[in-house]
Amino acid sequence: MADHRVTITVSGQTLRYDEPIVRAQRGDSIIWASTMPFAVDFGRVSPSHRLRESSEKGSVTMNVRADAPPGRYKYFVAAFDGTCVLTDDPEIIIE
Repeated sequence: MADHRVTITVSGQTLRYDEPIVRAQRGDSIIWASTMPFAVDFGRVSPSHRLRESSEKGSVTMNVRADAPPGRYKYFVAAFDGTCVLTDDPEIIIE
């Protein structure tokens, strides 16, 4: 089991990640962190037991289910940079 840390920052009007595509295994943890308020949302299909998490300023941790099917999982990120809400749709790959 491994921890994958994804730091969310802003460049211009674009969300940036130090690990843009997370490649994880069953049982791994994914930790999103930012100094901005942000939310992570998987919609209806998630490799975790949870679909949505948010943080005022700090981090959110998701554990990949032991029975998560391998594949690509798109998710939605929204972050408030102090002026506007920025959004993006990166992905996680469960191998």
